[in-house]
Amino acid sequence: MQSALICQHDFRAWQGSEIVCCELAEALRTRGVDVTLLCNGYDARRFDAMNMIGVHVTDDPDHIDPFNFDLIYSHHHVAHLFAPRILDNVARKGRRFPVMVYAHLGPQHPLEQPGPWIEQYLADIVVANSPETQAHLAAVAPELPKACVVRNPAPERFFRDPATFDAPKQLNRILAVSNSFKPEILEALEKLEDRGISVTRLGKQFKARRITPELIAEHDAVLSIGKTAQYALAMRVPIFCYGGFGGPGWLDADNFEQAGHLNFSGRSHPQKMTVDGIAVGVTEGFKQATDFVLGLAENDLAEFRFETYIETLDSRVDALLTDTERAERLSRLSEEPVVKSRFDREHAMAVCIRNEYRKSPLQRLPKNPKRRLWLVKARRRLGL
Repeated sequence: MQSALICQHDFRAWQGSEIVCCELAEALRTRGVDVTLLCNGYDARRFDAMNMIGVHVTDDPDHIDPFNFDLIYSHHHVAHLFAPRILDNVARKGRRFPVMVYAHLGPQHPLEQPGPWIEQYLADIVVANSPETQAHLAAVAPELPKACVVRNPAPERFFRDPATFDAPKQLNRILAVSNSFKPEILEALEKLEDRGISVTRLGKQFKARRITPELIAEHDAVLSIGKTAQYALAMRVPIFCYGGFGGPGWLDADNFEQAGHLNFSGRSHPQKMTVDGIAVGVTEGFKQATDFVLGLAENDLAEFRFETYIETLDSRVDALLTDTERAERLSRLSEEPVVKSRFDREHAMAVCIRNEYRKSPLQRLPKNPKRRLWLVKARRRLGL
């Protein structure tokens, strides 16, 4: 694989799919792959982060020639903005068709749902972030290839051997991460501070930044859901898994598998905790949670290693690029009138999503630096 296009609806905040795109781009660049990121809108700070590692960022799909890439990795139907050009050119001799990967990072959000037609025609690989999402895709889109589960993995820099550090004996510092803190969590965090525990709050309501190994290592525990849970597990830091959907509390041997089946989203244990329930649970269960995470075997965390996924993806892309049967099947698509009609209709849907999103004056940053700075500050005030 020499070149890749990553397609993402929005690139304005440090949250789920944006972080996945960043880590994928970083991993591919490390392997010497030329990477382009296409999105419907982006924040200049996120653009700078990508530019620093040599990733080209654009919000203009008209400048994308899909046949310039070996891999197209798509979230949120963004690849469908140029899908008709794929169909129009797929039969042209001398043009190698890119490998199409469609990733779905949850079973609930509308943009994570598979589209009606294009994905079933073009998808070489379908990715689900959890067994729950995999089962959902099989139920709502049985015509798609079976989704492979990629468990929101963490880059290698997060993994550390328990023998290389001294685990804390008591909870003194906790890192709380969420872009939508629930009132009961915020109140519980205040109670923890009243008990002498230092609390770092990260997210849209406070300070938004990327989670790093150094940041987690500064704390004794983490309170969060989703991808932050995998980071904490890799670091062998106990994780109190609770958020807007609920959650089991401290991950332990009894709830680890069930919580992971639903991507540590909290939906595995949908019961709501009270303020006192959270505060007491955090303080009283810390030692047992620490013992559990330190006792995890390497095999328990194998599915959470990002590099393993990249190695598998790289080999599959290379194999598919040279698959002659695949090339012949794709070239026949352009000969079917109903296929062209379906491509055009789903392309129109993707354009409507993009246009609706970009109606807001806060979605597209102007070229003037002063105006750009004003809009960035306005977004921060609005929590965007």
